[in-house]
Amino acid sequence: MLGRTPLAPAMTLACVCALAGCSNSTTSPVVPAPSLADVAGDYSGTVQDNMQGNASATVTFAQHGASVGGTMTLAFSGASVNSSIAWTIDAANALAGSAVENLAAQTCTFSMSGSYSTVTNQISGTYSALSGCAGQAGNFQLTQLCSDPATSRPQRSARRTGVPHC
Repeated sequence: MLGRTPLAPAMTLACVCALAGCSNSTTSPVVPAPSLADVAGDYSGTVQDNMQGNASATVTFAQHGASVGGTMTLAFSGASVNSSIAWTIDAANALAGSAVENLAAQTCTFSMSGSYSTVTNQISGTYSALSGCAGQAGNFQLTQLCSDPATSRPQRSARRTGVPHC
């Protein structure tokens, strides 16, 4: 018995080494989510509509991640209209979504698209009727007056210069 080597510990070590070598799991690098522009805040600007003419516009947008929403008030020469907006924003600062206007005679739904410029702090884009308000279309230009970090995504992008907090 004195000349024998215990096999149990040696066999256990061999099994552990063999199993470790058989593992085919790989660790993928963690890729951070793309940074989204912080568009939450107050805006004012203009709308050019093919049926109603020109209007001044004011809107406050809230943002959570890629979801952006708010109510835009349009002041045309004879009337004021509220438009509920729901957009998504992507890493290229493109905005896409819809708007709904509940008018006295009908409800109108519009398709909207545009982009946000981090250089000028402006949103510009176009819209066209999907249902109700047949044939109505136009474009808009909105300038950010202030930024609202309380409604922005949790990991906001760096502060832009020239846009104060609301």
